[in-house]
Amino acid sequence: MTPSLNGARNPVQSLGVRYGENLRITVAANQGGRKYMEDRVHIETIREENGSIKFTFCGIFDGHGGHEASEYVRRNLLDNIMKSELFDSDDDDDILEAIRLGFLTTHHGIWKIFQGKMEHLYLLTFQELIKLKSNFASAIVHLFSSPPPPISPTTAITILSPSRPEWPRTASGYPSTAGTTVSIAIIRNGKLYTGHVGDSAIILLKRSYLKDNSEDLVPHRLTIDHKPESEDEQARIRIAGGSYVISFLDFPPLWYFTVADFGDSPQMLPIVIKKPPYVALKSGVARVVWTRPLKHHTGPVRRSTPTESIPFLAVARSLGDVWSYCEDTKEFIVSPEPDLAVREITGELYHC
Repeated sequence: MTPSLNGARNPVQSLGVRYGENLRITVAANQGGRKYMEDRVHIETIREENGSIKFTFCGIFDGHGGHEASEYVRRNLLDNIMKSELFDSDDDDDILEAIRLGFLTTHHGIWKIFQGKMEHLYLLTFQELIKLKSNFASAIVHLFSSPPPPISPTTAITILSPSRPEWPRTASGYPSTAGTTVSIAIIRNGKLYTGHVGDSAIILLKRSYLKDNSEDLVPHRLTIDHKPESEDEQARIRIAGGSYVISFLDFPPLWYFTVADFGDSPQMLPIVIKKPPYVALKSGVARVVWTRPLKHHTGPVRRSTPTESIPFLAVARSLGDVWSYCEDTKEFIVSPEPDLAVREITGELYHC
């Protein structure tokens, strides 16, 4: 915003324009050493039918694991927010709830991509199925033979095959691990509504008057980083994933150590835990752990499926990291739940 700095009447106010409607917006991005750009930005002004400004939307999406998640969020988040009837309300709580629902709807939209849709229909006999040389066919044959179902070799069997996600797999052959931080600001009716997951930031400049009556702009950060080492995130992860452990990765998996005081001779005692940790240290950085099937596993993932646990992601909340879904709690360890806030902005105090 660009209100008058010298105390004179602001021409924007004289035209009946609210603060937040006379904006100058600048975007800068740095791809760094990567071969492709993972980050996205979305800036859009929505107008009423009479041409007046309804609100301005600004969003930054810091992608990881590829550009697919940040691009999906750029294309869908604002639409998902606006689809909620609550967003048309004049009540701040309703608007914030619409933003929250937009975040969750967008995240679950990504999840549906990986769940796939039952698109390809196959109709064949049990006898034909046995002749197929594939792990999928063998699994179906096993399913039908134990216990033996009431079918004959010529019984027709309908098979629905889920479509494969369009997002590319990782170099190791696992489904895409693309995700993104999200920090959005909606300027509407002289107020700033924010939604945030991850470790990007929203900063508001507040006007400060010095002793010599000169003015300065002091940055005020409106968001906090959602990092795995945060106590608040650790508490949430315990609920979402069942346990929280900082591991010593030099030791074998599932073995962790605690210090026991035996007089003058402290000792490291091994503790065996049944569950892998959900947060672990790697090179001194706390990361959310990805527990995944071993690389060459085929077929459905069961409780008996051999797995490995690797320290993976250095943020505790994001959109798109569906690999972190915990079957036990039906929650995402890397949470899509946003921090929400609203703040009234005036030219006397703030300079966006």
